[in-house]
Amino acid sequence: MFIPLAAFLSVVSPCFSPESRIQDGNPRPAVESREAARRSVDAVHARIRAMSFGGESGAEAIESTADAINATPESRRAFGEVMRRYVAVYGPLRSLKADASAAAPPDWLSSELEALVFGPAESVDAKVAKITALGVSAQRSVAAAYTAMSRPYGLALTRGLAAAQPLGTSVKGQFAPIGDFGPTVLPVLANMVVSGRAPQRESALRAIRDIVKTPEKDMVDVIKSVAEARQAPIGLLIVAACTLAEWGDGSYVDSMLKSATAKCEDPEGSMRFTGWSTRALVNQELGRHADAAKAYDAAIADVASGKPPGGLSQFLYNAACAHAAVKSDARAFELLDLAVKEGRKQPRPLPRA
Repeated sequence: MFIPLAAFLSVVSPCFSPESRIQDGNPRPAVESREAARRSVDAVHARIRAMSFGGESGAEAIESTADAINATPESRRAFGEVMRRYVAVYGPLRSLKADASAAAPPDWLSSELEALVFGPAESVDAKVAKITALGVSAQRSVAAAYTAMSRPYGLALTRGLAAAQPLGTSVKGQFAPIGDFGPTVLPVLANMVVSGRAPQRESALRAIRDIVKTPEKDMVDVIKSVAEARQAPIGLLIVAACTLAEWGDGSYVDSMLKSATAKCEDPEGSMRFTGWSTRALVNQELGRHADAAKAYDAAIADVASGKPPGGLSQFLYNAACAHAAVKSDARAFELLDLAVKEGRKQPRPLPRA
C-alpha cells in the first residue's frame, strides 16, 4: 500500500522532537539550525541599526545589508517585520505637507523610533501613535530612517528573485519564499511588474502569483493593466492572463486563445505560427500539457511562417518540456536534440506544474 509522504510524516514527526535528533554523536542538527537562524536575525538587525540609526551608507553598506537580509528565511522575515513597522509609522507622516517652520523633533524621537522598530509587538501601536502625533516635526527623521532601507530592500529582493530561478527555469511555487519578506513586499513586486526591466517584470509577476491566493482589488487591477498593455512582451502578457485566470477571471485567457485560434486558421499561413505558439505557451502556463504539446508540434511544423519568442532553441526546449510532462519521452528527447543543435545557451522557463 502506498502511503503519501505528508501522511507518513504527520504520524512519525511527533515522535521525534528537535531536541532528540542526534546523529553519530554530533551536535543536534535542529539545534544548530535554530542557532544559525537566530544569528542571521541578529545580523540583519545589526545592519538595520547601522544604516537607519548609525549613519552608514554607500554601496558596501547596501551590499552587506542585502546579503544579511537574504541569509535565511528567518532573516527575511525579520527584515519584513521591521519594514512593516516602518510603513506603519511612516505612512501617516508621508502625506503631510512639509513645513519649514515646524518645531524641531524632540531628543527622544530617535530612541523611540528604534524601540518601535526592534521592540515587542505589543508595543508597536502605542509607539506609532506617539511618534505620528508629532506630525511634521517627526516627518524628516522617520523618512530618513525608512528610506535608508529602501535600496538594500530592493537589492535583496532582486537577488531573491534571481536566486529563485538560477537557471532561468520556472516551476509553480518556486517564488513562494519571496513571501518571507511579509506584506510589504507585494507593493514592491507590483511596482516591479509595472515599471521594472523586462525579465524582472515577469519574475515579479510570477512571485505575486505564487504568494497571493486571494488577491485584493488593487492587485487585480495592477495585473489587469499589464494584461491589457498592447506593447508588453508576449511572455509577460501570457503570465498576466494566466494569473488572472487562477484568480477566477478567465476572460483574458479566453480572449488570447480566441485570437490565437483565428491566427491558426489564417488561410495565407503568415500568422499560423504565431497562433499555434501562443496556444502552446498559454496552455503550458496553465498546466494543460497535452494541449500544449499538440500546439507546439503544430507551431514547429509552421515555424517558417514566424519568429519564435526568445528564439527557436528556447521554443524547442519549451516544446520538449510539454512532451516530457505527458510522458512522450521519445519526442521530448528529439526536441531537446534539436534545441541543442540550434545553439541553445540557457533554459527557457519550464512549464508550471
